[in-house]
Amino acid sequence: MPETINIKGTKFRVAGIGKAAFKGCKLASRAVIGKNVTTIGNNAFEACKKLKNIEVKTTSLKKIGKKAFKDIHKKARFTVPQKQLKKYKKLFKSAKALTKSMKIG
Repeated sequence: MPETINIKGTKFRVAGIGKAAFKGCKLASRAVIGKNVTTIGNNAFEACKKLKNIEVKTTSLKKIGKKAFKDIHKKARFTVPQKQLKKYKKLFKSAKALTKSMKIG
């Protein structure tokens, strides 16, 4: 995911992943959450069945929407900044984003 999007010469900072942004994606096995992202919307990656590796680069993540990662690969692994590990574990848990077979580290 790019840090900025350029539209007709104007750069926009990517600050959030909207509701159902990638819902049902068929081919993605890896996702990178950029450094500027502060929110991940409800159902953002829902039903991305092959999504197994999620790298979270941001240290500013404030909100993960409900079911944001529902029905992704059952053994998905989330890589997060080590300084944010404890905080992000709580954030993912409160959003019910992880199942018992998924790992975060």
